[in-house]
Amino acid sequence: MFQVVKEKTLGYDSFIQETKDRVQALMGEDYDVLIKKTIKNNSLERHSLLVLKKGRSIAPNIYLEAYYDSYLQGSKLEEIVDRLYCIYNHCAIPTIKENFLYDLDDIKQYIICRIINYEKNVEQLKKVPHIRFLDFAITYHCLVKNDEEIIGTLRLSNEHIKHWGIDIQELDFLAMENTQRLFSAVIRDMDELIREVLLENDEVSEDIIDIFRIDDKKEIVKMYVLSNKSGVNGANCLLYDNLIKNFAEAIGSDLIIIPSSVHEIILVPSCESIPINELNEIVKDINRNQVPYDEILSDHVYYFSRERNKIIM
Repeated sequence: MFQVVKEKTLGYDSFIQETKDRVQALMGEDYDVLIKKTIKNNSLERHSLLVLKKGRSIAPNIYLEAYYDSYLQGSKLEEIVDRLYCIYNHCAIPTIKENFLYDLDDIKQYIICRIINYEKNVEQLKKVPHIRFLDFAITYHCLVKNDEEIIGTLRLSNEHIKHWGIDIQELDFLAMENTQRLFSAVIRDMDELIREVLLENDEVSEDIIDIFRIDDKKEIVKMYVLSNKSGVNGANCLLYDNLIKNFAEAIGSDLIIIPSSVHEIILVPSCESIPINELNEIVKDINRNQVPYDEILSDHVYYFSRERNKIIM
């Protein structure tokens, strides 16, 4: 009589170590496979797999938390290791030269910016060049991989600009110009079809849509989604030259600006029937229950005034 022995489920730490050992065995002696703790947006600590070819200084961080969730849901460890091996081989070649840390001329065209929540990142911001904008911080990054499947960046530190002998204003100028060139803005009309798609993907809560419903007509106030062509870190478009101003003038209305996540912004024509205080509470609730913590941008809405040509908190 045969007896089936169930394989013991690994704990998270054991899963990380076993994954590292198996990937190292696949890669061979020409590679160093490391586990690295990385501080992501909003000070979230995550574990990443670093596969570094000997003689090179750049390697992608492959975050392991999602793979452990997949493992707990039934994926075999062998399958996960094979996926990690394939991912590394796909994204190992960087966009920029290996000596980017030392040669500013080589990477000027790849310096980009991002906006993040200031309070949630205050400790990290002590180590990196940044500019305050509303209750956000604008940070600066080097684009090391940019294709249809993967966008890889490295955050620039205070040591970088000190080594290059540039100030924050020059860095900001380069980043703003490159970000708008590399990640052009896209504003989409959120009609009924788009709402259904977004709701199915849990990107926009039904609560947000309901608050824009005009009771007597059973209609919904027009809504628009602002992001970039990649859909990654699209909230940066809030910084683009005159973009918000020009859009507000085009539709003939001031704007309510809803920070859906770091990836997109919802723009709504101003309307007296929209209760801003209630909307703030809904945004907080959505952030707590639907948005991944490292993708939260802000817990409240903003307002663009055409008269003042300014975004107001």
